[in-house]
Amino acid sequence: QRQLQHQQQQQQQVSRAARAEPAQRDAPRRATLGRGEAEMWRQEAVRRAQEREHQRKEQEEAQKRTEEAEALRKEAARRAEERERKRQEKEEEQQRREHRERREEEAERRPPREAARRWKEDEPSRKHAERTSEASRRQSEEVEKWRQEAMQRAQSLARRSQELEKRKHAEEQKRCEEEAKRRKEEIESWRQEALRRAEARERGLAERLRSSSAGPTRK
Repeated sequence: QRQLQHQQQQQQQVSRAARAEPAQRDAPRRATLGRGEAEMWRQEAVRRAQEREHQRKEQEEAQKRTEEAEALRKEAARRAEERERKRQEKEEEQQRREHRERREEEAERRPPREAARRWKEDEPSRKHAERTSEASRRQSEEVEKWRQEAMQRAQSLARRSQELEKRKHAEEQKRCEEEAKRRKEEIESWRQEALRRAEARERGLAERLRSSSAGPTRK
């Protein structure tokens, strides 16, 4: 800004000096001053363009830093909320634990009459639990009894099946032995009958031979 003011001051001084001189003597110098003024304005335009570019870059850099700062701020806020949430959860857990411990301590310090009163108040639920437990126990016993009876019946049926199988096998074996004995007796009877017939034939043949050797028989 100071450089621009200095150049403007120089320009004004040159202009005043040019107007003070006679026109006929100042024509060559005025042309020179005109070219210098144009160069000066060109340089000024270049400088302003550079300043605008510089300002644009500074604005972009500032915008970038602003966005980064905003992102960091959001991340910091998120972490703070996370820490606060964990702190509250820890505090609530601590309060629950302390409350539970106080109740346990109160129960331990509770006088006998209070304990008896609570025992009496809890009697219906306790009896219900006992009845439920007794019913469950009886049901379990009945199931076990049915299971034992089923096992005994299965074992009895297996023994009876084995006995029937043995009996069947013994009867079959006895029947086979009797059939073999009967056939053996029949064969022996057939053999005796064959021997008897053979002996009879031999006796008849011997008698016929004796008769033929003794001569003709008388009529």
